[in-house]
Amino acid sequence: MRTLVALGLVLASAFAPAAQKAPKHAAPVRIFVTTAQSADATVSEDEKGRLEAVAILQDVLKGKSQFALVQTAGEAQVVVEVLNREERSMAQGGFGGASLTKFSETIVRVKVTAGADQSELKGVGQGSWKSAVKDLVERLSKWVNNHVIPGSS
Repeated sequence: MRTLVALGLVLASAFAPAAQKAPKHAAPVRIFVTTAQSADATVSEDEKGRLEAVAILQDVLKGKSQFALVQTAGEAQVVVEVLNREERSMAQGGFGGASLTKFSETIVRVKVTAGADQSELKGVGQGSWKSAVKDLVERLSKWVNNHVIPGSS
């Protein structure tokens, strides 16, 4: 019995340092968020919507330690371009009465570029643009984790 206990202690101490090591956190990925803008002074409703999506996306990304927002595409490892956003009406339930929230699905579509890699992603939410952007940021995070990002070690 003592042999088994001693063997268990030896094995536990051999693996203890590996279990105690904290995972190394990579440096945040430098990210730039943009959208196409018209050259003239008139701004379309579509462009206003895309610009609002850019602002919401930047706000949500600020709260993520995986990303660091930069001011220009030249500084960025990943460039996210908001392509469009849309709102779709959803069928309302048959319970009657006044609805307190609008029944809609919000969708934000982006093009993500990291070096030679490009993909289109979309975020889907219920009732607000922020919920669609939060879904998009989760998908973006997974995309970044699955791709080789230029300039990262």
